[in-house]
Amino acid sequence: MKAASKELKNNMENVDWQNVIAGGLAIALLIGGMLMMFTNIWTTKDKM
Repeated sequence: MKAASKELKNNMENVDWQNVIAGGLAIALLIGGMLMMFTNIWTTKDKM
C-alpha cells in the first residue's frame, strides 16, 4: 500500500506542472470565451 501511494505521489510530482499549465490554460480560455460571449450579449442589448 505504501509503495503504491509513493509511486502515485512521485508520478504526480513528475506530471503535475504540465497538467496544471495545460488544464489552467484550457479553463482560462473556456472562461474567457464565455465571458466575451455574455458581455457581447449584454452590450449589444444596451445599444438596441
